[in-house]
Formats: sequence, C-alpha cells, structure tokens
Amino acid sequence: HIDVAQPHGNSLVVAMTGMSAVSGLPYEEAVAEVAFDLTQNFLIATDKPRPVRLTMEAQLIGLFRGSRDGPGVAMSLPADADISSGGVGISHVGFAGHSHTGKSIQFISERSPVVEAIVGPGEYTLCQRFTFRCTHPRKCLKKNVELAMFGDAGKLPEWLILLDPSRDLPKNKDFGFRVAVRVDPAPPQAPPIPEAKTALAK
Repeated sequence: HIDVAQPHGNSLVVAMTGMSAVSGLPYEEAVAEVAFDLTQNFLIATDKPRPVRLTMEAQLIGLFRGSRDGPGVAMSLPADADISSGGVGISHVGFAGHSHTGKSIQFISERSPVVEAIVGPGEYTLCQRFTFRCTHPRKCLKKNVELAMFGDAGKLPEWLILLDPSRDLPKNKDFGFRVAVRVDPAPPQAPPIPEAKTALAK
C-alpha cells in the first residue's frame, strides 16, 4: 500500500507499507517480493517569489520473522528517496538493506537525519523506492513460514494463521517506509537560490 497525504498545507508524507510471507513448498523454492517505485510531482507556491527552507526526513520500521526450522531468508533492499527539480538533485534520504535468517525475530527501527535545502517556488519531483522479499527452500509445509512485515498485518491470510498458531505479530500504525517533506520560510541569512533550482519558477 502507498499512502500519499498532506496533513498540513506545508507538508507532504508518503508511506509505503506491506507484508510478504512464504512457506516451504514440497517441489520448489518459494519466493515472495513486494517492490515499491513511486514518482510524485508537487508544487511549492508562495505569495511572493522568495526562498523557502525545504526539509526532508524518513523512518523505516518493520520486522523479519524466521521460520520454525530456520532455513528461510527475509531481506530488504536499500530504501531511498530523493527530491529533484529540472533534473537537478536537491536532497536525499535513505537506509541500507537488511537480511535475516534463522528462527528469531529481528526488529528494524531507523530514522534518518533531517536534510535541509534552500529552494524557490516551483515544481519538484519526489522519487521513493523500497523492496523487500522472503525466500524459503524446498520443504514440507508444516510450520515453515518466513515473514517480512513493514505494515500492519491486519487480518492475516488463513494459511498463515494455520501454519503459525502463535499469532503474536505486533500491530503498529508506524510500520513501513515513511518520507516526510516540509516547507517553511527561509531564515533571513539564507544564501541566494542557485539558478538551476529557480528556473521553473520564472
């Protein structure tokens, strides 16, 4: 699921959430993958053509859960997001990939530093990418569930409930890969806006 929201007039929040789960199949390796690739255009408009401060930050919250016998693998590829204007990069946030195997549960909770840039009014593009997957070698079905969760599982599929009777998955509305963009007035001592970033405002 991809949720694009504007909680306030000067902010934009994009959340990518989902879950993948596989069990051992008797004749072949099982693979489940969720891949997000979003391009979102947005406009910064002001009463007067003056510079503004654009801030960007991200958080990544999820978990990997190993199968009862421990042979499966759950992983996430690097999650990243960037803002550009007219093909010129302005800011970037991201997280390294993660991998998990074994019987344990691995929680992931990361927050990026806040990235700031002084920009002018105009059109901008947010690109956000995130991929995670689970694999399980050939095996009988019983109690062999590998799970990668980056969102509230809600009502689990019946096959997953049957194969994993403990049902102790946490529910957290903050799970997922979230990117928040905010615009505020630039400080008085803000440097001049580079021409490459103001071309669209003319």
